[in-house]
Amino acid sequence: MLALVVLHRVRVGCIWAGLENRSGNLKLLVNARPSGAAVVTAFCRLGTTPADFAAQAEMIAEACGALKVIVARDSPRRERMLIVVVRPRWGWPGK
Repeated sequence: MLALVVLHRVRVGCIWAGLENRSGNLKLLVNARPSGAAVVTAFCRLGTTPADFAAQAEMIAEACGALKVIVARDSPRRERMLIVVVRPRWGWPGK
């Protein structure tokens, strides 16, 4: 259940940060799995790069209620990336 919520919150964070290509398509978020932190697998569409996503990591973290968001490469393919969402153990940070 947590992975599903994090996947939705990352998608909302992409909208808040304006991470879409010229056609208005968001990144393709494939799946999420909890492993200490939630790990989301994503593919960039044409016109966006993982560097764009890393530059907006604070906005994504705010949308997820996370302490931080880390963007990492998943494979040699440039369009594939992992988004690691580090959330606090209980509740929202600072509350």
